[in-house]
Amino acid sequence: MTDRIAHAKALFALPTDSADPTRRSALRAARDAARALADLEPGKVALLTGPSGSGKSTALRMLRRRLARANRAVVRPPAHLSRRRPTIEHVGTDLQQALGLLSAAGLAEAALLPRPAGALSTGQLARLTIAAAMDLCTPGCVLIVDEFAAALDRATAQSLASALARWCRRNQVTLIACSAKEDTLESLSPDLLIALPLPGERPSPAIIIARAPAEHTSGTRLARPPVQ
Repeated sequence: MTDRIAHAKALFALPTDSADPTRRSALRAARDAARALADLEPGKVALLTGPSGSGKSTALRMLRRRLARANRAVVRPPAHLSRRRPTIEHVGTDLQQALGLLSAAGLAEAALLPRPAGALSTGQLARLTIAAAMDLCTPGCVLIVDEFAAALDRATAQSLASALARWCRRNQVTLIACSAKEDTLESLSPDLLIALPLPGERPSPAIIIARAPAEHTSGTRLARPPVQ
């Protein structure tokens, strides 16, 4: 099976022979990624990246199973929100909390607050779902955001990444952002970066890079840890 066939099968979720070395390699990379992500402590930030068909969704499914076995709460942005409900009414128990959550999700513009969710743009609605997920978070939980910032322009994506990462660190929430793009890498300043390769004829492991301990580094340098 060529690399192109392997990629097409992964991209469209076509059946693959479990004995196929390409399939085994992809599952192994996803399993390694899930194991590393599951070990993240509260307040840490991770970016899981890789092109379409590289196994990010598989890694997240494996991760959720691991977290369930460890009794760690998992929060994800809701798939649907009430389209008639005003933006400010979707989050928080009071105005101050709602404003804080919306600001951390990049929705601090005053004109948006009374606007119904159904009148928001695609990018604004995506940020509102993140704010709604943040509203459900408690210290120690894991916030998983798939297709992170996919509907946003580069500047807005970077602003959201910076604010969300800061909020999660401050509130002891583990953030796992999953994206096919790496343009939020600098803004997220992740403690863990995992890049999944496309499945191909040659086995390719996940690239797992962790931030060096604070006492050994300055800035945001990343250092590859030993792989178990």
